[in-house]
Amino acid sequence: RLENYQGRTVLSANAKKSSSGLAVKLKPRPSQHLWLEWQWKATGTLDKANNLDRYADDAPLRILVAFDGDQSKLSMKDKMVGELAQIMSGQEMPYATLMYIWSPNGQLNQIKPNSYTNRIKMIAVDVGKENLGQWRKHSRDLTADYQAAYGYAPGNVIGIALLTDTDNTKSDTKAYYGDIELKYKPFLKSNSKN
Repeated sequence: RLENYQGRTVLSANAKKSSSGLAVKLKPRPSQHLWLEWQWKATGTLDKANNLDRYADDAPLRILVAFDGDQSKLSMKDKMVGELAQIMSGQEMPYATLMYIWSPNGQLNQIKPNSYTNRIKMIAVDVGKENLGQWRKHSRDLTADYQAAYGYAPGNVIGIALLTDTDNTKSDTKAYYGDIELKYKPFLKSNSKN
C-alpha cells in the first residue's frame, strides 16, 4: 500500500508467512539502451532464506522485469511451467524475466537460476545484513544484465512487478519501495554493478 514514510510517498510491503506483490503490464518498449532505476529499503533479512532452494526461496525485496520473446524457442519443460503458471494465476508467463533481489546470502551481482524455470534469472543487487534500514539506490542496464543472464539480446520490456515474500521460510518482514523508473540512456556506457 502507499504510505507517507520519512517525508515521501512509498509503497510499503508487509509479508507475514506470505507474499506481498504488485504487477504492472506495460506497453511493449524496446529494451536497447533501457535502464531500470529504483530505490528500496529492507528493514530485516530472512535468515532462513536461500534463493537457490525452492523450499526456502524468499526475499525481503524483489523487482521483476518481464520481457517478450519467441515462445516457440522455449524447451518443453519451460513451456509446461508456463502453462501451469497460467492455470494457477490466470496470467500468461513472460518469455523471460530478470529478477533483482535483496538476497539473504550469496555474492553481489551474482546471477542465480530460478529453481523452477530457466525463464527467470535472479540478480543479487543487495546481499545480507549490510545496508539494512538504509535507502538503497540502484541503476541497471537491462540489456547488459539480460545478455549476462541469458547469453543473447532481450526482446521488448512488457511488465514490471514488485514482490516481498516470506511464505517458504514462514517469516515476517516489512520493506519499502521508493521511486521506480525506466529510462532510455542511449549514450551511457553500461555499468550495472551498483
